[in-house]
Order: sequence, then C-alpha cells, then structure tokens
Amino acid sequence: MTREYFFRFLKLNNIDCTYVRFNDSTSDDVFCICERNGMFDLFYRERGKEWDKQTFVVFKDAVDSLSRRLTLPNRT
Repeated sequence: MTREYFFRFLKLNNIDCTYVRFNDSTSDDVFCICERNGMFDLFYRERGKEWDKQTFVVFKDAVDSLSRRLTLPNRT
C-alpha cells in the first residue's frame, strides 16, 4: 500500500488523516511511521514519548498494520 492509497483508505473509512504522520516523530497525539536505518518504525506518540512501537522491514507491512489498528473496533 502506498501513502497515497493509505490516505484514500483513511478517508473512505472516515478516519481523520491528521492523526497520521510519516517521518515526523515530533508531533504529539498521532500515529507515526518513521524510516530509521532502512527499517520502518510504527508507534503512537503522546507527550513526547513513543508507545506500542513495532518495527517492520517493509513499508507496506507497517502501513497495513496501522490500517488494521485504526479500523479495528475499540475493545474496551
């Protein structure tokens, strides 16, 4: 999945695109996918800290994981 397709996917699922950042690990209250040393880190950033970080070898896998995370029903 490319970035462009991913943002179309978010819009189709009524998910606010401002909650996602690529290669921007300074914004808070967002999901981030950052390329670091040829790998792709996926995490939620809040109050200057990275939470629930996962690392992927392939960009598509990181985006697919975030897509699933954003569309799963809340399990509270």
